[in-house]
Amino acid sequence: MTNEQKPTFKIAVGAVVVAIVVAFGFLVVNLVSHALNHTTVTPVSTSVISVAPHGVSEVTVTASVTSRSNIPATVSCLVGIERPAQPLAFPIRRTVSLQPGQTITLVVSRQLIKPEAQHVTTTDVAFVCT
Repeated sequence: MTNEQKPTFKIAVGAVVVAIVVAFGFLVVNLVSHALNHTTVTPVSTSVISVAPHGVSEVTVTASVTSRSNIPATVSCLVGIERPAQPLAFPIRRTVSLQPGQTITLVVSRQLIKPEAQHVTTTDVAFVCT
């Protein structure tokens, strides 16, 4: 390698090293940012307790959600009423704040799309919380 090629070679090697350091720094910053902003799913258990008809087109659903977490948490619950390929009521969302081990009972009244309140059972209710 001649003396004229050495400065160009040093500049090229320096540029490659800088690019590697910048890329590594970018990776570390993204990993730390992701770790700090990562949301967790709160462990809960749910159950549908009862369904009570009111007239021909309205039902009241009673359901419970229990926190299995060791920290306070806010969960979003969705209540829907449907049969296979036949929705009976539009889903409704409720937000619930839970303490560790706490059980909360939700009571939700829903207008049905079709007048079939007398035939709705707990197996027709979809209740999930995350």
